[in-house]
Amino acid sequence: MSRYKGIENTLRAGVGLSALLLTLVAAGCAEQPTMILIRGAALSDSSCVLSTDPAAFLTEGVLDVSIASGYVLAPNLQNVAPSSSTVGAQGKTTGGGSGAVFNNLAVEGNNVIITEAQVDFELITAAAIPAEVASIFRGYDLPIGGAVIEPNGGKATFGMSVLNSTHVTALQQVVSPGSTLTVMVKLKLFGVTTSDTEVESNTFNFPILVCNGCLTPADCSVAPADTSHCIMPGQDFSYCPPAVDPVVP
Repeated sequence: MSRYKGIENTLRAGVGLSALLLTLVAAGCAEQPTMILIRGAALSDSSCVLSTDPAAFLTEGVLDVSIASGYVLAPNLQNVAPSSSTVGAQGKTTGGGSGAVFNNLAVEGNNVIITEAQVDFELITAAAIPAEVASIFRGYDLPIGGAVIEPNGGKATFGMSVLNSTHVTALQQVVSPGSTLTVMVKLKLFGVTTSDTEVESNTFNFPILVCNGCLTPADCSVAPADTSHCIMPGQDFSYCPPAVDPVVP
C-alpha cells in the first residue's frame, strides 16, 4: 500500500464615494468560498466499514483488470464552514448569516448535502493509447444522494464507483500481464446547504495504478497477507477467490 483553501475606508474629496461603491460591488460578486474539503481517499476496515480518520487513507489505488469489475473510491470529506448559529447574529435570532430561528427552534443553515460528483480522467503511460480506448475515459457527472455533512469540521465518506466495467474492458486492451499504466482520477463534488447556497469542493487528484494479474497471488493456498482491510476483488489488496470443493459425479 503506497498513498486544503475589508474594505479600506479611503473616502477622499470628489472620488472617494465612487471608489467605495465600486469596491462594495466587487465584494458582492466574490465567489462562494469552498466549504467542502476532500482530504483524501478513505480506507475501510476488515468489516468494510469506511473510516473518516484522516490518518487512515490511501495515497494510491491499484486496479487489477484480470479480476476487477470496477474501482470504488471513497472520498474523505470535511465541512470547513462554521455553524450558521455562530455567524453574525441578527435581531432576536440566535443565529445569523444563513441560520434562522422559528419559535425558538434554531435551523442550521450550513449543513451541506452532496448532490453531484464530477469525474475526469487522465491516462498516464509511455505507450500510445488507441483512440477507441481513450474515448472511453471522458469525464462524466454522477448524481449523489444521501450524504449530509454538518458544519464545524463535520466529516463524512461514502463509496462511489469511478471506474466501471466499461472502463475495465477498455483497459484490458492496453494493459497486458507485466505492464502497467496510471489512471489519474480528478474528482470534484457539488452540493447545496440547508440555506440553499450552492457549494463545491476542491479538485481531488487520485492516481490508480492499473495492472494485469498483480493482485492475484501465485499460490492461493496461502491467505492474502493483508486481512485488515475490506477486500474487493481486483482493488488495492491481494485477493484469492474462496476455495470451491470439486464436484464429484
